[in-house]
Amino acid sequence: MPFSPSGSGGGSSVLQADTTVTVGSGGDYATINEALEYLSQFFPAYIQEGYTAEISLLTGFVMSEQVIAKGVNLGWITITSVDAEVVIDRSALTIGFEGAFPAFAACNGTLPIIDVLFNMDSSGSATTRDGINISTNSDATALPGKGVKNAGGKGAFIAKTSRAELDGAVFTGAGTYGIEARDMSHVNAESSDTSGATTGGLRVISAGLIEASGATGTLSQTANTLTGNGIIFQ
Repeated sequence: MPFSPSGSGGGSSVLQADTTVTVGSGGDYATINEALEYLSQFFPAYIQEGYTAEISLLTGFVMSEQVIAKGVNLGWITITSVDAEVVIDRSALTIGFEGAFPAFAACNGTLPIIDVLFNMDSSGSATTRDGINISTNSDATALPGKGVKNAGGKGAFIAKTSRAELDGAVFTGAGTYGIEARDMSHVNAESSDTSGATTGGLRVISAGLIEASGATGTLSQTANTLTGNGIIFQ
């Protein structure tokens, strides 16, 4: 079970040990957002290798919510799962963000590290139902073999001088582009998989930059060629 924050008045407390909370049937919390609200009461104390927090999604958990980080750094939290894949209920993506309805979003913030392979189902509308959508100097990380499959819109949309570490990540079967970088954003998509995306695998626009050595999926322009849309290194 999660431990209670120390201190008075319900303010932030210092995290002085690694901690794990569980989400799903029989777990500590019913939703990812509830777990994030709890963990965000803490901030990690400095040690050389850092303290970490984990949100473990239990067997059978279905993500029927959106995680939206606005002006907050959640990058010290990692989301993991017991199951090999976790379903995203697409019909639950109803909150608009930067013209889309993403499962994970950030504006001037940092998303939790995604160590889960999510699979978006076919319920509800597919239009602009992105897997990850970050904007305005934000950060996102999906670990190798993890990410969001079958997003109704874009697998990962990185905009407005944001950064994404998607080395080896999976964004297959997207309804439009697998990974898109725009507005001077930088994506490391080396060894990523964007195969099966309806419109294209990797796309740069408006001075985007994607590092795509070893990536699987089509490119929006010739590799290693600078254009007005940016550059894809491969």
